[in-house]
Amino acid sequence: MPKKIHGFWSNLGSTITGISSAFSDLKEGVRSDAKQLKNDLKQSLSEGSPRLAKTIESMDRTNQTINNMRRSIPLTLPQKNKLYGGYTIVRSNTDIQPASHLMVRRFGYEHHGLAINNEDVIHYTDLSIQIGSIKEFQGDSKIYIINSVCLYSVEKIIERAYSRLSETQYNVLVNNCEHFVNWCRSGNENNFNI
Repeated sequence: MPKKIHGFWSNLGSTITGISSAFSDLKEGVRSDAKQLKNDLKQSLSEGSPRLAKTIESMDRTNQTINNMRRSIPLTLPQKNKLYGGYTIVRSNTDIQPASHLMVRRFGYEHHGLAINNEDVIHYTDLSIQIGSIKEFQGDSKIYIINSVCLYSVEKIIERAYSRLSETQYNVLVNNCEHFVNWCRSGNENNFNI
């Protein structure tokens, strides 16, 4: 019996390797055929309508330039790096757990808040710490749950947030909305220093 099982797994592994290799060959073949078709179309077009062919060639170069620029511009959303442990896009309010670090993108900046539950958030707004609805916090943006450093229990995090309710010490450089959330969750305003 053990030889039969070993033979099955060995055959399965060989089959999967073969399928993977065939898929790679197919992908390369399709890519090569598409490139050849594109070149054939350009050739036919340049013979039939040189002005149209030049226009399409110019558009193709512009598209390549835009794609190269897009790849070279770093994303401004938090990625898995030293500052953040990653993020999750909120699909519905049921995704939001109490004490979650929330973030929305606004024109030219990010705004952070701490979820009290899946309907309310505590955050710096109008230069003071207030409680508001998640719907108001979200506005027209997507909500991201940031996987920032968390050293306290959910209860302790929310208790810490409430302890600063109505505070008016906002400072964009040293005491902003993100600093507040990091302090509630970890005791340190800059979670990347922990």
